[in-house]
Amino acid sequence: VEAKAAEDRNLLVEYEANCTALGTTILGLQEDLEEWQARCEDLTRRHDDDQEKLKELQHKIKEKQTEAEDLAIAMEQLRMVEKRREAEYSGRHSHKKGGFF
Repeated sequence: VEAKAAEDRNLLVEYEANCTALGTTILGLQEDLEEWQARCEDLTRRHDDDQEKLKELQHKIKEKQTEAEDLAIAMEQLRMVEKRREAEYSGRHSHKKGGFF
C-alpha cells in the first residue's frame, strides 16, 4: 500500500511539474500572441496610412496632368495665334512688293 501511495505521489509530482511547464508554455504563447497582434495592428495602421498617401499622390498626379494638358493647350493656341500673325504679316508685305515692279 505504501509503495502504491509513493508511486501515486510521484505521479502527482510529475503531473504538477507537467502542468507548471504547460502553464509556462501557455503564458509564453499568450505573450507571443499579444506581440504579434500588436505588430499586425501597427502594420494595418501603416497600410491604411500608406493607402491614404497613395490616394493623395494619385489626386496630385491627376491635378498636375490637368495642368500639363492646360499648358499644352495654351501653348498650341499661342502657336496658332503666332502663325496667323505671321501669315497676315507676310500677306501684307508680299502685296506691297508686287505693286511696284
